[in-house]
Amino acid sequence: QNNPDNVFSLLSYLNRDQYGSRPLGYGQYYNAPLDSKDPYLQGSPTYIKKNGHYEIAEYKQIPNYDSRFCTIFPRMYSSSADHVQEYKNWAGIKGTPVQTTNRQGEPETLMKPTFGENLQFFFTYQVGFMYLRYFMWNFSGRQNDVQSQGGILNGNWITGINFLDSIRLGDQNHLPPTLGENRAKNAYYMLPFILGLLGMFYQYQSGKKGKQDFTVVMLLFIMTGLAIVVYLNQDPLQPRERDYAYAGSFYAFTIWIGLGVLAVYDILRRFSAATISAIAATVISLFAVPVLMASLKTGTTTTVQDVIPPGILVAITSRPVLPMPSFLPMVTTTPFHSGMHKRWKESGQMYAFAI
Repeated sequence: QNNPDNVFSLLSYLNRDQYGSRPLGYGQYYNAPLDSKDPYLQGSPTYIKKNGHYEIAEYKQIPNYDSRFCTIFPRMYSSSADHVQEYKNWAGIKGTPVQTTNRQGEPETLMKPTFGENLQFFFTYQVGFMYLRYFMWNFSGRQNDVQSQGGILNGNWITGINFLDSIRLGDQNHLPPTLGENRAKNAYYMLPFILGLLGMFYQYQSGKKGKQDFTVVMLLFIMTGLAIVVYLNQDPLQPRERDYAYAGSFYAFTIWIGLGVLAVYDILRRFSAATISAIAATVISLFAVPVLMASLKTGTTTTVQDVIPPGILVAITSRPVLPMPSFLPMVTTTPFHSGMHKRWKESGQMYAFAI
């Protein structure tokens, strides 16, 4: 699969056949039975090379599900037992009864999720947990760097304002050291988020040209954020955090943060001279966003580990790399949700493991 040596294996590689498929516009719910009359449909052919030319080896079999268990915009489609349980947890599924016949020919009643429950999973898990949580990591604050599957102890976004955080996560003032002193815990008090909202409204209110520019930035924000959420159609229990998939939308929002400085200046100018307003807006914005974020990010954990064992630097990267010459001063730069972290190391060799 990963080493195509002919045009058909290349096509399979480009189509990502090894990863399976997921429905997007129309498809089945997780408990959909196969159609009793035509359980499978003939798909595209699979070719093999034989006697110097390509021949059809077989046709792919595509499951044909009972249409009563199919819906537009399907979000809960995986039949994995673990995923099914998570669907029920996130969407509070009660379902509606549908009479069907099982493989033994016996009557059976299945509880088909409602379309409202389908949308509830979309908004609570796919949008809320798998996108907005990452978004707020960058512009409000992050609880810690432990991967979360939906609990209140790990991986959530925070504001740093206890009475707001306690509504969703419980009292944050009496956490054990392992949680309260986590190096990745960052609280921005929603200041970058608020400044971005100010910039968003400022741009929209800046006449016809401002509305046109706002539309462009908003399209960039949506197409690199929510549109990816819809396309990925992620099932629950992801093996790792997926914040990197939406970096483009975070960058788009920073455009509004920049315009938020002009919004602050515009507000202050109503009460003071232009020069004083410009200086005040600059100072306020600097301390509200970059200074605050930089001061907190210095303690964030990275994927660059300490020397293990002495003399060897172990770095976790997405690509295998060759050992590097001895005694070279090296800077390892690890991007994460807001900024870059540099760590100088001097070691015998650098080894990397692909993940």
